[in-house]
Amino acid sequence: MNKELEYTPYEEYYPAANGASALERTENILILARENAENINKALDVASQITDVYAESQRLNAQVAVAQEMSKIEMAKVAAKYMATKDLIEKTFAERHGALSQHYKALDHALENGDRELILAAMHQISAIVTTSPLSDIQEFVKRFNDTSTPLLDF
Repeated sequence: MNKELEYTPYEEYYPAANGASALERTENILILARENAENINKALDVASQITDVYAESQRLNAQVAVAQEMSKIEMAKVAAKYMATKDLIEKTFAERHGALSQHYKALDHALENGDRELILAAMHQISAIVTTSPLSDIQEFVKRFNDTSTPLLDF
């Protein structure tokens, strides 16, 4: 038989049990149970604490997963807002550039032909565009863009 797996008889482990009556053996067992009860209770407490820590760990892992998903959604919203704002600004300035280019062409044509009225009209139109800011209403746009209580597209 394998020595590591050999069973040690009760009498050898607890010599006081040799030749003891059944009552004495029972009392010895009760004494051992009482002596080990504290260790058993400590082990059960540790097992309970481990279970509680594991449950808390699982709860926190679930919260982290939810937070990660929410952050992905928020990042997507921020990216979408950035792209929409960038597109708006690019189009606004492109439109402004196009209008100014047309008025400068008209001014060049008027200067070539010496058309004083067309020069004044082109200068007036250029002045009207240059003196206004395409971003003057940007604060209102941003306010409405960030307001989640009303949809941006309400059709």
